[in-house]
Amino acid sequence: MDFEQLMHQALPIGENNPPAALNKNVVFTQRYRVSGGYLDGVECEVCESGGLIQLRINVPHHEIYRSMKALKQWLESQLLHMGYIISLEIFYVKNSE
Repeated sequence: MDFEQLMHQALPIGENNPPAALNKNVVFTQRYRVSGGYLDGVECEVCESGGLIQLRINVPHHEIYRSMKALKQWLESQLLHMGYIISLEIFYVKNSE
């Protein structure tokens, strides 16, 4: 599955869901958490309201945080290319362990 297919699956808006996309009062929120592997503990919250998407990524590992920050511009350009209006925030969240 390529990046565009993954985002269409995770963020079904626009022509995939016209009534909800037109209603600015409707808010959809999905939360994902990665378990295991290199991205273990990374949390992603996707909030969609009237065609605006807020993507918030919480990263508990500093090395992954630096990688995600480096990819931020690429992620934004990929989502913009697909027609999404987005707000992308990436946070370093210290692990409390």
